Amino acid sequence: LHYPLRRQRQMCIRDRYTTAYGNYIADMVQYGMDQMTMYNAICTQIKRITEEENIYGFTKMVPSGTAVQNMRTAFDDKDISRDERHLSFGIGRFTSSMTFAAKVLGIDISQVTYRPSSMTAEQLSQVIEAVNNALANPYSVTSLTK
Repeated sequence: LHYPLRRQRQMCIRDRYTTAYGNYIADMVQYGMDQMTMYNAICTQIKRITEEENIYGFTKMVPSGTAVQNMRTAFDDKDISRDERHLSFGIGRFTSSMTFAAKVLGIDISQVTYRPSSMTAEQLSQVIEAVNNALANPYSVTSLTK
């Protein structure tokens, strides 16, 4: 019983923030049917929760939503999400997972060579760029150069 309490002081609470939905989801009405408006609203709340008020005690956020938005600068939404609400099993989830691995596990993703069989080497390079840009600029979308 005492072990969890002692360990709790050493806990580092982290979370990843959601990605903006596609423009054709009914929930988008409150954002004017605009994905970037939703993304900016998510960023505003995450920044408020983690940096300004620290409401829930989060110490770090995983900017997977920004990494996914970065990918959307070079890919159609159908490549990123499977139904405009959930990430695709290929590029979408891989981008989110790579962001988590880099932020939480401290993995240097520029050294990662594994990619799902459905991804090309160029797409892996784009994922790495998108994630690194999201880690450097967690609250702003960066267009891919590759």
